[in-house]
Amino acid sequence: MSIDNLRPGSMKGSKDNIKLNKDLLKIKDQIRKPVNRKDRKSEIAQIESQLSELTEKIDEIRENISNGNSSHTKLKKKKEIIYILKNEGEVTTTELSDMIDLSRTRSSEYLNEMRKEGILKAKKSGKKKYYKLDI
Repeated sequence: MSIDNLRPGSMKGSKDNIKLNKDLLKIKDQIRKPVNRKDRKSEIAQIESQLSELTEKIDEIRENISNGNSSHTKLKKKKEIIYILKNEGEVTTTELSDMIDLSRTRSSEYLNEMRKEGILKAKKSGKKKYYKLDI
C-alpha cells in the first residue's frame, strides 16, 4: 500500500488506528511540503556542528587512551552506555545498572564522569536523575 492510498477513513477501529491514521496524515503532509533551502542549510550546519563536537570528544578520548588515563574496560563500559542512551533516549542510574550488570554506585560513577567530560546531560525529576547524550 503506498502512502497516497492511505486516507483518513481507510483505517477505522480502535484508538490506536485513529492515532496511526493521524500520524500518517502528518507524514503525508511532511512529504508533500516543499523543502526550504534555508531550513536545509541550517539543518546541515547543525549536523556539521554536532559532528565537529563529536570529533573533538573522540580526539580527547584517544588522547586519554594514549596517555594511559583510561583503561580498556572503562572505555568499553562508556561505549556500552553511549549505545544504550542512543537507543533508550534517557535513563536513570538504576535502569542503567540493570541493563549493563553494574552496581548502582558504579553506574552512577560512570554517568557522572561522562557528564563532567561533556558527553552526557543530567536532569533531575523528583528524586530521580535522568541522563541523556549531550549531542
